[in-house]
Amino acid sequence: MTGDATIKKVKPFPIHAQLTDVRGSYPGQIKTLAAHGMMIEVAATAVQPGDKVEVSFITPVLNAPVGLEGVVIKVYNQIANHLIEIHYRNPSTEAIGRIARFLEEIGQVGKK
Repeated sequence: MTGDATIKKVKPFPIHAQLTDVRGSYPGQIKTLAAHGMMIEVAATAVQPGDKVEVSFITPVLNAPVGLEGVVIKVYNQIANHLIEIHYRNPSTEAIGRIARFLEEIGQVGKK
């Protein structure tokens, strides 16, 4: 049995993240992630469509840190939480590469 590796499955979502705007920093959970943007849920924030935000997180599976600037597209207010749609704004090649590799690893997009 030497040489047999134990493979631990990791749930890709939600991803713990930090959302930062001009008013402060808020912990959140990324519910969906795509090449152009994300949906993140936070407990309390006053962001509005058009606001610029920063989001930082570590991708599960690959454990790669990602930091992005984005623009709030839409805010879905719920009773206790806010679900925020964010589109990336001038993301770095490194950040987009890490997201693309993560999406490939979890099978959300086809491998190149």
